[in-house]
Amino acid sequence: MRLKDLRLVLLTTHFGNNFSGGSLASHEVLTRLQDHFGQVVVVGTQLGTHSIRNLKFLEYHHWLEAAGIIRKLQREPCLFYGDFYNAVLLAWLRVDFVFTYHDNWPELGKLNGQHALHGLFYSAAYRRIFKRSTRLVTVSEFKQTALRRFHAAPVLIKNGFRKPAVRPARTDSRVLMIGNIDARKYQLALSVFDQLAPEEEIAIDIYGHVIDRRLAARLKQYPFVQLKGFQHPIPFEQYGLLLHTSFTESFGMVFCEAISVGVPVLAFDAGGARELIHEGNGRLISAYDVSAMARTLVAMHKKPGHADPSSVDGLSWDKTAAQYLKLFRDVA
Repeated sequence: MRLKDLRLVLLTTHFGNNFSGGSLASHEVLTRLQDHFGQVVVVGTQLGTHSIRNLKFLEYHHWLEAAGIIRKLQREPCLFYGDFYNAVLLAWLRVDFVFTYHDNWPELGKLNGQHALHGLFYSAAYRRIFKRSTRLVTVSEFKQTALRRFHAAPVLIKNGFRKPAVRPARTDSRVLMIGNIDARKYQLALSVFDQLAPEEEIAIDIYGHVIDRRLAARLKQYPFVQLKGFQHPIPFEQYGLLLHTSFTESFGMVFCEAISVGVPVLAFDAGGARELIHEGNGRLISAYDVSAMARTLVAMHKKPGHADPSSVDGLSWDKTAAQYLKLFRDVA
């Protein structure tokens, strides 16, 4: 069937270009594919700003309501797509669907006791999704290898990234961190910051929505930390280093954004980070050696470097969308 005769239905939570992670990725891809489908339908909990002319947003408040919406849509020619754990509804309803895995389970269950408990649900839900999806997409080689346990042929389609304005990074010692403030991204930052001596005079700006208010309050207690909130675009050119203390990362779009304007990245060697970061554009620290991270942060702060932008030239949202278009045509 031609894609033009189909509605592309995305089951998600938040959707728009004012979110991050998988929500942003889906928006960027669907924006580029919108004219190939008769209509784009988003079944979600919150609609942000977007660039899709033929979008229909169907809001749900609980999973039973979402299931009813999906049942009604099944009566029409649709191609179903999921990008979050609630796609387990599509598996339970035995809907044929394509799924992209952006999340960080089961490895995130090792972060702390609370995440280990949550992992009992998330890991089970994702296993069900992986086994039932018609096509399973992963965003990194790291995840592609892991998901072969559950799906015969997971497809690797790496994310693109928003390319900041083409301006050379200043030789500046200021440090930035990017990402919603939650335990996955910033719990280890507390341990790193505790090892920084006051005389180092490191200024760190953090950009992202506050998810964990207690964690945000603890970060504010460090005199060298400033919480900037969510901003777009982020002024990468004002900084000399991107510090990333995430416990794990399937694909780091912010790595690419920083590197593309010459800002080096300092991160833990966890998840898919090594697929993007190397000696030419940053440093990887053994997971989760916070002492080594603190020492390296001080060294890179004292002697700012420059990342090679060409190391991420092969990644773009246009290339990513073209791969999804081929995949959707194969499925249709």
